[in-house]
Amino acid sequence: MLPRAIRTLVMGELWFSRYAMSHAFRRLVSSGGMSGRSANVLGARYELSAREQQVFTLLLQGSSNKDIASQLNLTTSTVKTHVSNILSKTGKSSRSQLSTLLVNESAADVNTSFCDCDHTQPVLVLN
Repeated sequence: MLPRAIRTLVMGELWFSRYAMSHAFRRLVSSGGMSGRSANVLGARYELSAREQQVFTLLLQGSSNKDIASQLNLTTSTVKTHVSNILSKTGKSSRSQLSTLLVNESAADVNTSFCDCDHTQPVLVLN
């Protein structure tokens, strides 16, 4: 996992573990930071079906395939098919990359006039 993280950072991209991303998005969703509008806008932009939109929203909340299947009364095989379709339609290669779509959409909704920052460059914040 560390070599992958280093390669990603060297390419100028952000890298977070799956656990960290799931935790961050659960907090974002529970605090109201993830608007349903953002998820719906993304679903429309990538022409997701109604069911794919439901799966997409649950994915962004960090739900596992098993959890999604249970919540939507589907088989895990069907959920995997929806996840595969979502990845294909969005041009992403992993579930964790899907979260970047929401981050970018949410960032576009934020009024950034309070600073003179270059918002086109990735920022890595270490705590």
